Amino acid sequence: MLTDGGQTRVDFPDPRDRAMTAGSATGAVTAPMHGRVTALAVGDGQAVTKGDVLFVVEAMKMEHAVTAPVDGTVSQIAIAEGAQVDEGAPAMVVTERDAAEPRA
Repeated sequence: MLTDGGQTRVDFPDPRDRAMTAGSATGAVTAPMHGRVTALAVGDGQAVTKGDVLFVVEAMKMEHAVTAPVDGTVSQIAIAEGAQVDEGAPAMVVTERDAAEPRA
């Protein structure tokens, strides 16, 4: 963007790039926007790989697929298919898999 003859660079963070804090064993996944949960793609206790779709939220005909932030196991689900969620509301927890632990 050019402003008063000078150039300004604007960077937007990728909302899907949610790095977990170092040493953390769990990763809370939150709803990215207000809307209705149209699909719940995982179950409690299910193993997931970073990038796997966890659930889909829809608002005003826009869908947003929320993906797993890390390789791990879904250890808690706080949403249900068809339910309304608020932006930032806790949706589920993915417990990070230890690198030495074999994938199920």
